Amino acid sequence: SYWWDYGLLKLYRKNNLMVTGDDAEAEALRLYLNIPSRDVKLANFKASIDDESNKSVIVASTAKSGSVKSSVVSNVNCGDIQVENCLLVNVTAKKIRASNAIIYNVVDESDDGLILPDGQVYTNVFMPKSKEKLTMTSTISQCGGKVFKIKMATNPHSFNDVYAMNGETDVREAYAMGDKAHADCKKKI
Repeated sequence: SYWWDYGLLKLYRKNNLMVTGDDAEAEALRLYLNIPSRDVKLANFKASIDDESNKSVIVASTAKSGSVKSSVVSNVNCGDIQVENCLLVNVTAKKIRASNAIIYNVVDESDDGLILPDGQVYTNVFMPKSKEKLTMTSTISQCGGKVFKIKMATNPHSFNDVYAMNGETDVREAYAMGDKAHADCKKKI
């Protein structure tokens, strides 16, 4: 029996990247998440997987070029990707450049794409009432609990403020807003 805790950012990252492993626990997690194999080749994912032992996991993603090393890429759609030791979930962008990063639920329509510093955590929050897409950032080494109520210089609000702003948000509306933004951006790639 295994216990995969996701309550802290460092555990979220560690336990999601575990699917790239070779041991019995990694295999159990892939089975639990219904990831059939690390060897699945996606017809529309043209980026190379630059791992000596094919450790990256690519699921439901498209890329025209680039390389992925020791990363998890799930529901990512991009033109060019260059990532190493990253966790990317639900990301749409023309380009992605990152290492040791977490990129979650991001739509980036810029021509430059996402070029993130080492260890960056980057996410969008879709706010249906105000029709805004917030960008929130942190770092892998930052303890979110210690800065939850502090507005960091890189963010428009504190994490606590965003939590409060979303208190009465209809999650279905937020997902619909995000889905539309991803679909619109994907057409431009």
